[in-house]
Amino acid sequence: MKKLLIIIGVIILLVAGYFAYMYWALGNDSLLHECPDEMIVNRMPGTEPQSSYYIKNGERKEIADYDASWVKNNCTVPTQEVF
Repeated sequence: MKKLLIIIGVIILLVAGYFAYMYWALGNDSLLHECPDEMIVNRMPGTEPQSSYYIKNGERKEIADYDASWVKNNCTVPTQEVF
């Protein structure tokens, strides 16, 4: 009987872990799925570490706001380096 309870507990933990992973990995709908107009890479002296950001409709947008894999697979984003 004790072994059965342990097996059921392990199964419950595995199923809960699977759903938590799926929610975390696939459920992040807050990231943007749109193509930015361009990427700015700041290479000016004294700016360490190097900073980068996107421009969308004339406004600065942080790279972290975008779904990086979606942008990579669906967009061609021109890059402008600032020295």
